Amino acid sequence: MKKGNKMSFKFNRENFDISKIKNSIFDFFLNHSEMIFMIFFVVIATLSGLLIYKYIYSSVWSEERKSVYLQELKKGDIDFKLDEFNAVIDGVKDRAYLYEKENLNQVRDIFGIEK
Repeated sequence: MKKGNKMSFKFNRENFDISKIKNSIFDFFLNHSEMIFMIFFVVIATLSGLLIYKYIYSSVWSEERKSVYLQELKKGDIDFKLDEFNAVIDGVKDRAYLYEKENLNQVRDIFGIEK
């Protein structure tokens, strides 16, 4: 299609052809693919930037909660949950023990290299 042509189109069943519509849509995307990609890239980059800004600079704590936390930090009264910490450490040690306990020689060598 030429850009300068004026098209007078009246819709009726004889004029309707789905293959022409598919071809024109495909031609549009093919001819404007760079522009469509750039618009898509700019939109995704903008949304990503806003999301990063929100999570870095927007705090979910109120000013009152921040001040209470800072006062406790200065006093040294931060609640360290030692039991939960020890439970995590024990879990890490258990996983390391299970990993070391497994016989790694039973794993099939996919490359066929014999030791």
